[in-house]
Amino acid sequence: MHPRNPYRTPIDFTALAEAYHPLQSYLVRTANGGLTLDFSDADAQICLTKALLHRDFGLDVQLTPERLCPPVPNRLNYILWLQDILEATQDDPSGPVLGIDVGTGASAIYPLLGCATDARWAFVATELDLLSLRFARENVARNGSDKPYQGRSQRIEVLQASEGGPLLLPLAAYPDRQFAFSMCNPPFYESAEEIAACAAGKARPAVGARRAGSRGVARNSAAGSRQSTPGRETTPGRSTPSRHTTSGSRQSTPGPELATALAGAPVEMVTPGGEVAFVARMVAESVRYGERCRWYTSMLGKLSSVAEIVRVLKEHRIDNYAITELVQGQTRRWAIGWSFTAVRLPDSLARVSSQALQSVLPLRNEMAQPLPQHIAVDTSWSERVEAAVREARGALSGVTVQTNAQTYALTISATANTWSRAARRKAQREASMQPTPDHHDERQLDVMVSWSTRGKEETGSHPDAMDWEGHDDATPGDAAAEYAVEGRRSSTDSAMEVDHPVGAARGPSKHEAASPILRIRWMRGRDRTLFETFWSHLSRKVVGMLV
Repeated sequence: MHPRNPYRTPIDFTALAEAYHPLQSYLVRTANGGLTLDFSDADAQICLTKALLHRDFGLDVQLTPERLCPPVPNRLNYILWLQDILEATQDDPSGPVLGIDVGTGASAIYPLLGCATDARWAFVATELDLLSLRFARENVARNGSDKPYQGRSQRIEVLQASEGGPLLLPLAAYPDRQFAFSMCNPPFYESAEEIAACAAGKARPAVGARRAGSRGVARNSAAGSRQSTPGRETTPGRSTPSRHTTSGSRQSTPGPELATALAGAPVEMVTPGGEVAFVARMVAESVRYGERCRWYTSMLGKLSSVAEIVRVLKEHRIDNYAITELVQGQTRRWAIGWSFTAVRLPDSLARVSSQALQSVLPLRNEMAQPLPQHIAVDTSWSERVEAAVREARGALSGVTVQTNAQTYALTISATANTWSRAARRKAQREASMQPTPDHHDERQLDVMVSWSTRGKEETGSHPDAMDWEGHDDATPGDAAAEYAVEGRRSSTDSAMEVDHPVGAARGPSKHEAASPILRIRWMRGRDRTLFETFWSHLSRKVVGMLV
């Protein structure tokens, strides 16, 4: 769960109903006399989403029972992760941000949430399904996001996608625009049969599963709503469109109607080849557009899909990628991002701490080297380390250094490898024949070097606090689990909250003696060998000077 997510603590439904009065009629008494929401009621879940968006984000969103009702918490986790990525990699932190939402859905929740949480953001979203397209555009207009913004005609524009057309439609439609990111919540499943098999293993219905029969109160619902009786699930009051589709398009497929517990239209949940084929197609399209979008990302519903998409990235020789885990209550999803730029993410954003994903995580962009133990951690130790770093850098040509006064770190840039043994021998040969050429080429490497203290028992890695041994598939979501009602909480969530970024110093406990450590973070560059050899040279030189 993201540390800035306000839904880290269970929702106070009484207070929420006071802020959004329509929710009051959906509250039920718990065994201990408190109030909660009847999560078996699809209307109640729709009302809950509308209430949270209204109270916490000032949004007025209309939802239809014929399409998925998006729980807010994990959608917000995705937005917050993207905000962190942009903060870590944007050249102008205060500049405008234009994003892409592939398949925005009837709620248009990602663009609306993104714009509500960051005044700089704007979106070009896409939608294929005509009903969802109409609702999405109405929701955008209802919240004033169809007005001109930062020189564009609309703050949120929703384009109609075409069957078999490009997934990254905004990049094709606006060849003169640069985008900061793309995001997507793809259809998880290959077929309705796969959904039914997943739903059969669930203990309770999913989001929008049934109407309010469990409370003993018969509520009339609008035509077309999905209803069920205890012990028997029924199918939605519409048939699945039986048309053939192109591979990877977000379309329904021929087959049986989806069970009510699945709570969404086939067009939202099923695509040929499932989410792996869908995102693989997106990766292939991204190769064509390259750096016109800084970060391409997508959510994934299956743990096994993460490894499949990493394999696809490597087939396209994309090594600059990131993996995270989106956790809310007992609901888990994964997100993967990739970039064609030379900007590198900190490990805390690119590498999730999960034993199950260790083999597919990107290589580390952060490294640490313990410094000699005899260095007294006193008021002057930091100055001695900085002096050693500067001296080691000063012996190299084409390498510059800048001081970051706010973080007590040094940003070091290099235009070429001048530190390896082969490079030094070449420089000596050239010096005997002619003056050493000045290095005015484009920077090939940017790193941040810092130093701090850590406890003796700290290691360079951390327990797999977010490891997930549960479902490998995207079972239809249990809204009660996602909102963590009745104090239900995954044991791994509590561990995750105290997890540290890889390579971060946690500070010594009262039982540990502080020891100094030198750290480096790769910030920019395309050649990993350049980064690793520079770190090897720098750390060896600094340690030698301090011995």
